Amino acid sequence: MGGAGPPQYLTMLEAASSEVPRRLVLIHRDLDVVMRWIAAGSLLLDEDSAARLTFRALVDDPSRTDAAVVGVSPEFELEPIVGAHVIDLERRTASDVQPSASSRARVAALLEDTSSTDRPAFDLATRWEPYVGAGLAARAASALHGAIPTADAWTLALELVEALEGAAETDPLVDPDPTITSALAAWSPSTADEIRTARETRDRMARAGATELAAVLDRVSRDGLERLVAALAADLAAHDRAAELSVVNGTWDWLADEPEAAAIHPWLEAAVVGHLPREQRAEALPGVQLRIATWPIAIGRPILPRDNLLVAAWLRHQGIDARLAAVVRNGLTGLRSGQGSSDPSYDELLDAVLHAPYRGADFPDEELAELTIGYAPVHERIEAARSHAKDRANATLKPLLGDLAEWGPAVAPHLGECLLDAVDARAVEYVATEAGDWAGDGVRSALRSRFAAAGKSGTARSDVVLRALKIADGPHAAMAGGALAFLTEDLKSTTLARIRGEWERPARDRLDALLRSARPDRRRGLGGRFGKAKGA
Repeated sequence: MGGAGPPQYLTMLEAASSEVPRRLVLIHRDLDVVMRWIAAGSLLLDEDSAARLTFRALVDDPSRTDAAVVGVSPEFELEPIVGAHVIDLERRTASDVQPSASSRARVAALLEDTSSTDRPAFDLATRWEPYVGAGLAARAASALHGAIPTADAWTLALELVEALEGAAETDPLVDPDPTITSALAAWSPSTADEIRTARETRDRMARAGATELAAVLDRVSRDGLERLVAALAADLAAHDRAAELSVVNGTWDWLADEPEAAAIHPWLEAAVVGHLPREQRAEALPGVQLRIATWPIAIGRPILPRDNLLVAAWLRHQGIDARLAAVVRNGLTGLRSGQGSSDPSYDELLDAVLHAPYRGADFPDEELAELTIGYAPVHERIEAARSHAKDRANATLKPLLGDLAEWGPAVAPHLGECLLDAVDARAVEYVATEAGDWAGDGVRSALRSRFAAAGKSGTARSDVVLRALKIADGPHAAMAGGALAFLTEDLKSTTLARIRGEWERPARDRLDALLRSARPDRRRGLGGRFGKAKGA
């Protein structure tokens, strides 16, 4: 053995696999040679010692690994190796070691026994070496026979099968050694890549006539897929965020064509909606029928009030479960005490909850049910006020005043819309005065909504700003405050300046005068006329 006979080498391996291991360093530039030595040496050890043996190759610095047997290439700039046995396989030199009695006895017994019954790994290596090379043959024989420790013997079995296939040698595949079949049968594919590898190898073995190997690989791939689907389905049912994101990101798209993955298909169907831009998802929901539990895939984890309309679309067309009900309830709790920012979409969300389908006899969230039922009459009063805006004697505005204390953030935007549209000036004056800050908040919200709805239409946007200017310069203090806040805080300075530039002189002068009279903290510059502009 080039500087180290079998007894000396085995003695070094015994030291490397002992309870207090002493490292063994093998020096050679060829990884295959190093692995062949490690594999062959492990065959000489007893089963317990072989199980304790750890190795790594090739490394540039033996001190950086905890492995007991280390392969090192002489191409690296090696520091002096201290405290280890060393075998230089290229120079054929080795540490001076006195062979142990056990190593002498084991080697003698091995050499004197001419039968192969006690040397099955040697027999396997000899059988495979002509087709796959000495290194792979030795490693595979050692691993598959259990003489060398490996966490996944199936990886070497697959490597061996692929090498035999590549060598166009079908006999060892058609009539495989039982160790190959056993290693593959013990394989538990747990990832998409492993299942795909098992299937592809199965198909190639079937074409090569290796029916036994093909049957084993078919079984393990099916079992692996079943386990994978069961685990993924459980994670999705528990709303595991990582699992949900993996579906949205397309990791499991390949399961759509797998009949055995039917439990995952509802989530994959929801992902079709989830892949759309957020602003397009609400429009897609009426045209599909999805499982209620898949809402995190289709609409994401909603943030209220930003996603009020998206959640409302889901509720109307797909339904509600306990988890989504809790999300909605948490987002609506502040409304009862007038907390939170005003948003017109709260009304749509609360009405959608009232009409959302659900499974079972009872609504999934009692507190949300009470909240929604309590709001239902409010929604009806809002609808009535909207429909009677053109009444010259409007009796529908005043009832909304009683809803502001309890539902202010939801009601105020719609009250603002009605105040802008109502023709009954006396009713507007009375309600705006009584509503106080809620009137200003509602008018500001209504103006924001109308400006956003105008899109890129310059005329429509200009009309909204002119209306805001008129209200801000009007007699109703609360409404004027809301309009002024819209002009000075909600519009970009550049946008307001561009719109102003399209106006006639009287309107421009009115806007300039309004901005000059605004409190200092609200003044916005227009092209540098009124001080420093705030933001873009």
